[in-house]
Amino acid sequence: MSSGREGSSRQRRSRPPACALFPVKSKTGYSFPQSPSAGYDSVKSQFLMPDMMSDILLKKAKVADAVKETHDRMVKVFDQFGLKQ
Repeated sequence: MSSGREGSSRQRRSRPPACALFPVKSKTGYSFPQSPSAGYDSVKSQFLMPDMMSDILLKKAKVADAVKETHDRMVKVFDQFGLKQ
């Protein structure tokens, strides 16, 4: 018994792999994926973004205040490494 697909005239379209879309260069000169950064790695390892979201959702902190505090903490991390923000 035939599934009826063998004689189908429709063919699958081939798409480029997702990795072919990268790297992406922004208008500001930065690219994605970015090169490794000690500052970025430190921000991730200190869980600054999840802590911010936790403050907003659980502690009912004002969004603007939580964002400003997290930004200030990130700037401090980058300054410790002597990196531009």
